[in-house]
Amino acid sequence: MYTALAALTFGAPIVTGAIGFGLSSIFVPLALLFLSNPRLLEEILV
Repeated sequence: MYTALAALTFGAPIVTGAIGFGLSSIFVPLALLFLSNPRLLEEILV
């Protein structure tokens, strides 16, 4: 499940033109991923 979510997270900005839209189109989905999964965020902070 997380593999598909990660693929979507990285794939969507690339398909829509991440270079043209800037880095925010990559970081926003990543931020949403971390906010929706606090356990993952805790592992990174520790």
